[in-house]
Amino acid sequence: MGKLLGIYHYAGGGDPVAEADYFYTQTKNYVGEAVPALDWEEYQNHKFGKDLN
Repeated sequence: MGKLLGIYHYAGGGDPVAEADYFYTQTKNYVGEAVPALDWEEYQNHKFGKDLN
């Protein structure tokens, strides 16, 4: 039984579109193979959450 693969991004609070583009560019070869995870801390990067919506 193989191990599952996860890919993780911590939302740094910068430009959410730039962060998403960078994350996708770095991980696009794993689409369909890995489970993506986004760590968004509401109180640490509030603007990121607002802009993402």
